[in-house]
Amino acid sequence: MPSCKLFPLQVIYAKGHKNIAATHRTTFEITKEGFLTKRGDCIIGISSSASAKDLNEELRKHVQGKGELAILLVSGKQTDIVFCHGDHRLSLQNPYKLIVRKSTYADDSTLCVEASKAAAEIDRGLIKSLSEGGELFVVIFAIS
Repeated sequence: MPSCKLFPLQVIYAKGHKNIAATHRTTFEITKEGFLTKRGDCIIGISSSASAKDLNEELRKHVQGKGELAILLVSGKQTDIVFCHGDHRLSLQNPYKLIVRKSTYADDSTLCVEASKAAAEIDRGLIKSLSEGGELFVVIFAIS
């Protein structure tokens, strides 16, 4: 049986907000912006400690080399995990946001593509914690 190993590459901190609904069906996003309107249905965290542009070099190389990721989402006692793939088209240059996509679309804010979950599929207990203002920890692991 093949084995896989997880290597933590980066931890990102963000805050929840009363307007977090997480109903988007194809993406989820964290943003450095300090506010959220009800139209931001893909956003799961605000006031993030990092955007695509802030990611460390090891993580950049891994996703631009089409590496696989496991993204652990934690808020209070609630957790969820999302799996996705990197892509050579990822520029990781957006200074405000970081987006995980179920599709193969790539732009300057895309962390990874072909994700196993979008905002609407993230554990509802975790989303409830975030909509009540809970903290969000995003731990990004390389899978090898």
